[in-house]
Amino acid sequence: SYALDNIVRYYEDLRFVKPILKGDVLIEMGVEQGPKVGVILQKLREAWLDGQVNDLESETALMMKIINND
Repeated sequence: SYALDNIVRYYEDLRFVKPILKGDVLIEMGVEQGPKVGVILQKLREAWLDGQVNDLESETALMMKIINND
């Protein structure tokens, strides 16, 4: 079934998807330490899952866009 396939896909692959950049990099870029760091990291993870980023360069570009828009 479609639902079962998605559950298996999440369990086997998607749960391990995480941004390359870490919170300390965001803080070094001027993001104030706190909940905002987690929000940005979650947006980066979602971008990986959605296929919007696929390498460090595209992740960094998205991070900069997020930081500059907030």
